[in-house]
Formats: sequence, C-alpha cells, structure tokens
Amino acid sequence: AFSGSDGWDSFTFEDLAAGAGEIELGGGLLLRHREVPHLPPTHAVRVEHGGAAVTLGADCAPNDALPELARGCDVLVCECTFGAGGVPPGVPHLNARAAGEIAARAGAGRLVLVHGQPEFDRAAAVEQAAVAFGGPTGWAVQGAEIAA
Repeated sequence: AFSGSDGWDSFTFEDLAAGAGEIELGGGLLLRHREVPHLPPTHAVRVEHGGAAVTLGADCAPNDALPELARGCDVLVCECTFGAGGVPPGVPHLNARAAGEIAARAGAGRLVLVHGQPEFDRAAAVEQAAVAFGGPTGWAVQGAEIAA
C-alpha cells in the first residue's frame, strides 16, 4: 500500500546518524533514535507528537540506551524473542523479564510485546513481563487500538 508504480514513492529514506540523534519529520512529528546492541547498526526509535510518545525498541540485548530513549513514553513496543524462557548466552535479544525491566526503568505507560518465537507461550510471557514491569502489559495484536 505504501509503494507506488515507481517503487517506494511514499517514503523518504535517511541513514540514521551513528549513536543517537533526532529528525524533525514535519507537522510536529519528531523521531529520536538510539543505537542498541544487536547487529550493527540497529536503532530503537521514539516518535513524539502533541505530547505523546511511542518507542519501538528494535531487536536488542539488555542495555541502557533503550530505557533512556523510552523514558516516560506512553507506549513501549518491545521485542520478546524468548518469551518467558531464558536467553542463550551471547544472543542479542530479550525475554519477557528483560522487556518488563526495561519498561519499568523507562517509566513507560504501557508495554506491548512483539517478535516472540512461536514455540514460547505468549500468555506466560505477558505475565512475566507484567510482573517485572508493574504496569499494563499485552501482546501486540494486528489491528488493535492501544490507548495510552
């Protein structure tokens, strides 16, 4: 739906600056980004408009950059590759507990989990993340509306 007859004509692509930065997108929309530990370069992004903010955590290992970027956001969308299970050593992904801990450190308003491997129990992941976070937590569902 985004591409036209000539390709991606609805988008403008920009390389993100290494480390961190922000881009004014117009209309009061601001995108902030921070590099997170995964396959370089990987950036978590925060989109702000009208006093509201949504942070998309990207694939990453536990880190300090994501909770700093997400500080006080209304919604944190965070990967939960390993569900309520353990993360194998050296694998740059999160499980439910780590996602919940990041949301708690950020003081996010709501945590939405994404990117879970199908063999993990999503209900158990939501429960574990909610305990670590202490706030509203759910699994992303296509078409769902999320109130901040």
